[in-house]
Amino acid sequence: MWNYLGLWLSLLIMTIPSLCFAQVKQGDRYIIARETSGKFFEGHRVLTHYRSGYKFVQFCGQPYFVRPQTVVWSKQANVKGFRVNLEINSQDGWVVLCKSPEEQVTLKQVGIHQSLADAAKGPSPKQGIVNRFETIRNTFNDRSPLHGLGGLLGDEKTTKKP
Repeated sequence: MWNYLGLWLSLLIMTIPSLCFAQVKQGDRYIIARETSGKFFEGHRVLTHYRSGYKFVQFCGQPYFVRPQTVVWSKQANVKGFRVNLEINSQDGWVVLCKSPEEQVTLKQVGIHQSLADAAKGPSPKQGIVNRFETIRNTFNDRSPLHGLGGLLGDEKTTKKP
């Protein structure tokens, strides 16, 4: 019994780190903010293929997909004095693919139509509640047969009474 417990504990200890921390793999690309000394500060992943929630951009003439929040973050990091580069994880460590990617894309290109300061704050709690109630109201008000609850419940005007 103790052998099984020891085996189970060793498997658990080996598994927990991989569940808790995202592992950076060779070939992964990140926009990385570094202190002027070169010390790593923070990074955001960049993809070479489409994924839901990511927007198409070009850095140094190459196509990439980023989250809109990544663009906001990279622009803020630049304003705060960090060096921002697009880097790839290689066998020899991190290699710069593109310098100053935050200067090569606008907030509007990733669907953000507000100032950097406002975008950095994120949506206010009030905006979230208003949008949620508006979505719920629109769902109930939609009477088309293909969409909304009106289609499921039937329209009072067209439903025949027995």
